[in-house]
Amino acid sequence: MNKVIGIILILIGLLALFRFSMSSAWLFLLIAAALALAVQAGWLGRGAYAAAVVFVLLAFAGLALRTLFFSLAMLFKLAPLILLALGIYYVYKAFIR
Repeated sequence: MNKVIGIILILIGLLALFRFSMSSAWLFLLIAAALALAVQAGWLGRGAYAAAVVFVLLAFAGLALRTLFFSLAMLFKLAPLILLALGIYYVYKAFIR
């Protein structure tokens, strides 16, 4: 039974590796979950909990970094609209005085 479970886990891991290879943050979360389940099942010692925590922290850092790059990219894409809005605002303020 353990061999079947092991083979299934390897196949799921390979599928997830190819599926999530573009975003390593999700892969790190998957590895952390697998480590936590392995400790719970008794396959690994308690030291794997520390490794799972490290993988979760790496995943959160990767997600935060991706969010930062996405927001900067959106800012550069919206730069012409922001400049247009600022121009309209300054023209409006100039004619109000």
